[in-house]
Amino acid sequence: EYTDQIKPICMPSSSSLRAKSYVDRTPFVIGWGRTEEGGRTSNILNNLKIQVFDNSVCRTSYANLKRNFTEDQFDAAILCAGDLQGGKDSCQGDSGGPLVTHQQFAGGSRLYLIGVVAYGYGCGRPDAPGVYTSTQYFMDWIVDMVQN
Repeated sequence: EYTDQIKPICMPSSSSLRAKSYVDRTPFVIGWGRTEEGGRTSNILNNLKIQVFDNSVCRTSYANLKRNFTEDQFDAAILCAGDLQGGKDSCQGDSGGPLVTHQQFAGGSRLYLIGVVAYGYGCGRPDAPGVYTSTQYFMDWIVDMVQN
């Protein structure tokens, strides 16, 4: 049953939204996860405005961390987002949660799901933005799964 808090979200299915770049935009990540690394999960649903970066930022950041990440992990299938100064990030318990943005239209605006929380290195660490699965990239697959 839909309520003011529970309702369907729009997907970037049109060709113009699929091609749109969200670099330098500030969508919201929403979740019940931890509010800090090593902390407890939240009792309230949180939302946080974060900046989307070019994927080269994640490629460079994760290479500098010298962890088991490969360059091809940061292709068009992901969005790189967070705060390079640290302090703003999704965290444990947020995985699978939405990264949403407002899209303006003649009749107002709608929320669109542009990403899904995937992974990161810690939570809110400087120079370690979060990685989000891009719904734009997987739209053909999503539509195919829904229709079949």
